[in-house]
Amino acid sequence: MRAWAAVLMIVSVAAGCGSAGASAGASAGANTPSPAGLAHATATPRESALTPPPTPVHLSFTATGSMAQWEPDCALALLKDGRVLAVGSTINYYDTGGLGDASIFDPASGQWTPTGSPLEAMYLPTATSLDDGRVVVAGSGYVEVYDPSSGKFSKAGTLLDKRYLAAATPLLDGRILLTGGWDLPDPKGVLRELKTAQIYDPKTGQTTWTGSMSTVRDRGQAVRLEDGRVLMMGGNANLAEDPLASAEIFDPSTGTFTLTGSMAEPRADFSAALLPDGRVLVAGGGPIPVSGEIGGVHVEIYDPVTGKFKAAGTAAIDPRSRLVTMPLPDGRVVMVDLDGTAGIFDLSSDYQPFTSLDPIGTYEGGEWSGTAILLRDGRLLFPGSPSSWIL
Repeated sequence: MRAWAAVLMIVSVAAGCGSAGASAGASAGANTPSPAGLAHATATPRESALTPPPTPVHLSFTATGSMAQWEPDCALALLKDGRVLAVGSTINYYDTGGLGDASIFDPASGQWTPTGSPLEAMYLPTATSLDDGRVVVAGSGYVEVYDPSSGKFSKAGTLLDKRYLAAATPLLDGRILLTGGWDLPDPKGVLRELKTAQIYDPKTGQTTWTGSMSTVRDRGQAVRLEDGRVLMMGGNANLAEDPLASAEIFDPSTGTFTLTGSMAEPRADFSAALLPDGRVLVAGGGPIPVSGEIGGVHVEIYDPVTGKFKAAGTAAIDPRSRLVTMPLPDGRVVMVDLDGTAGIFDLSSDYQPFTSLDPIGTYEGGEWSGTAILLRDGRLLFPGSPSSWIL
């Protein structure tokens, strides 16, 4: 067996301005320029004898403006001009049953400002950026479109049910696939998990049914592959929160789901990211033990060519679910856990990788919204209050 060596980077974090307080994590992913200063090398024994270790780098969380309205579990969308829209909240819906607030973050000023509010109350909606710069927000049976030029929401159709916690995936033709989640309680208070899927067309404002998944997937993950198909993975199979290991592929040309290779570990409420080489990395999730800690420390990678998942190492980070995973163009992945402990997961497509996750520090300074997004300049935004944070 070959022995692989790794050159680990040394990282540090600047002190925050308050007590640590992460409430939850999320997932998001995009291919943008690498944040300045990231450096992590993995080498074979021959390479390590010839190549000196990289110069240690320092990454830190930097405090930025507080959200205009506190929005835990809000949906985030990147606007064409680089600003960020945050919409939807669990607090407003539960406490008042009223309309969710919306805010805009400007990376240039580091400040949040209020913008127009949705016309309908939407619980845990999805937010999908369109090519024309607008954003489709969908949930609880409603579809609205946010126009950055006017700062207002407008009605744009309806969903075919009142689902929330769905996965929204933009297709190559501009339509949006909505899968899984829950239907809002009926008059008797009965919840219903969903295995159905529907497609919203922003051009017509119409929503139509498409093929159903093989099973209910509550808090699964959906990733659009390079060929336009959609990989749907994991999720809970029932109210008992039994996570699934199975995965399936949605083909927009046929409107059907087909089972593909399964993950080695069942996962729900986990993170998934499309890598620059077209493969998909998954991390986090798993059953919730009595202690409340969530498992899922092992990282897996799905290869669309073989249709199989392959073990990719262990993430030496607090292994709770809803990790933020942000892929970099060189194949490395930034990971941040529920407490804000961050690191770089290094892998290579050329050989069986030696993988590690190096601690950067702890997110500090108040309450995290539970979501994160990759900005156009390669930095990561973690919305929160009384401060948001940028890594």
